[in-house]
Amino acid sequence: MHKVSGYLNEDEEIKKIINKKIDDAIYQNILNDLNGAVKNHRQALERKITDQDRGVYYLFQKERLLDLESNFVLYDGNVKKIMRYQQYFGIKKIFERIKEFEDGPKGGQRRKGGVVWHTQGSGKSLTMVNLAKELIEDKSITNPRIIIVTDRIDLNKQIKDTFKAAGLKKEVYEPKSGIDVINKIAQKDNRILTTLVQRFDTVGNKDKKFEADLDNNIFVFIDEAHRTQGGQASLKMDKYIPNACYIAFTGTPLLKDSKTEKRFGSFIDKYTIDDALDDHVVLPLYYEGRYAGLKSDSEAIDRYVSRVIKDESEENQKEIQKRIKEKMIKDNPKRIAEIAYDIESHFLENFHNSGLKAQIVAPSQYSATLFQKYFEESGKIKTGVVISGVKEDEADNHKKTVSDYIKTLPSNYEKNIVEEFKKDDEGVEILIVVDKLLTGFDAPRNTVLYLAKDLKNHNLLQAIARVNRLYENKNTEYPKTAGFVVDYSENAENLKDAMELFGNIKDKKDVDSALFNFDEKIDELEKSYDTVFEIFKEVKNK
Repeated sequence: MHKVSGYLNEDEEIKKIINKKIDDAIYQNILNDLNGAVKNHRQALERKITDQDRGVYYLFQKERLLDLESNFVLYDGNVKKIMRYQQYFGIKKIFERIKEFEDGPKGGQRRKGGVVWHTQGSGKSLTMVNLAKELIEDKSITNPRIIIVTDRIDLNKQIKDTFKAAGLKKEVYEPKSGIDVINKIAQKDNRILTTLVQRFDTVGNKDKKFEADLDNNIFVFIDEAHRTQGGQASLKMDKYIPNACYIAFTGTPLLKDSKTEKRFGSFIDKYTIDDALDDHVVLPLYYEGRYAGLKSDSEAIDRYVSRVIKDESEENQKEIQKRIKEKMIKDNPKRIAEIAYDIESHFLENFHNSGLKAQIVAPSQYSATLFQKYFEESGKIKTGVVISGVKEDEADNHKKTVSDYIKTLPSNYEKNIVEEFKKDDEGVEILIVVDKLLTGFDAPRNTVLYLAKDLKNHNLLQAIARVNRLYENKNTEYPKTAGFVVDYSENAENLKDAMELFGNIKDKKDVDSALFNFDEKIDELEKSYDTVFEIFKEVKNK
């Protein structure tokens, strides 16, 4: 139980309440209502204070209860929801921060903003919606304008749909282009705008007549802030709305640097993965390192590589060898087949037909296509692949393979398989992805992440958080009790470090013994003279 700020010294008051005797007649009525289940029960007039006592006391403070009822209840589609304590106090702290002012970069005053770190699965999107609701209804803020900024198309759609479903007093609108965004700013459009940060960088010279809007009642909510703090697009946004108040949200720990804080301001509130685990609103993560081997003629390829690079400097030789290894191993069809077979065996043994599902993170679109073809040919597990389109290139066999496969897919394929994955017990059981659906993708039945791609830092933490959501499985024989990360990636140590940072690592086996050294395991390379020449030319032309 997290003690509430401002009420730490009130145990004496709570003690008086819980030890106050209930009127005998009322107490007897309570016992009667319980149908004799507490026969001969007596009131306990001296007992220790429990966390439940504190929770009830803090929640039912008259002012707080009325505040919750009036200001912290909203609709998520057709479901009426009340904010949890981290959302309630987080919004309260945000309002304290935005009441402070500082000098704006182009004159005037601007409200102070900052960073809200609420871990994945803690209702960050609804916190943003409720914050918008509070800003709209706050009588001390004149005509607040709200802009929601993301950096990915799927996230933008998701947050737009969430805001629309809440039934706020302002309409939600997505500008169609960068020039549309700045035109809506110039017109002082009062709708909630949702946009990609990249659109600010597409305006080019079309903004010559645009004058910076110095209004300090513009509020910009930055989603996935750890990814959106740099680059020209973010600077362009400042150019158009220099006195805007930035509230940056992240569900991922800000690891080795403080770029996000430098960009948006200091932390306003934190709700970490350890907090969420303590509150039982996310599940623990179990890690297992696995390895799929390769068998190929390494001697021939080694001899060929040596001939190609023999006249190069030692530094170039090392770089070429490293690039050859990375390029050939990650997309090697034999490696993909080995991993696919191992995943198939693992999933069939543990999760098939359970109602629980999985994602495979492939190293490339080409390998994602190879995974999908393997499972289609095997026919034992229903899978789907979610990848972006590629420009067809007859000279590039990998791109051609991906392009040819995408052409075979029906219209609305991605939308339909994602819906199946989320809602249909008998639908797609495994989604194969590369970059899509690793951030902000909320599918609570998603239980296993098969990691065949090297991911680091924020990307890795975002990915493994896809499988730690609570889910009440209709198939009670297979309750979801944890999320599982099954690792085939090259840098397994990154995952160990990330999970330790993520909080409360749970080892399926001893992590150190489960981790493998990829370089030691992969001693053989597939013959691919074309790939060798490509990499040789890249390094040679640096």
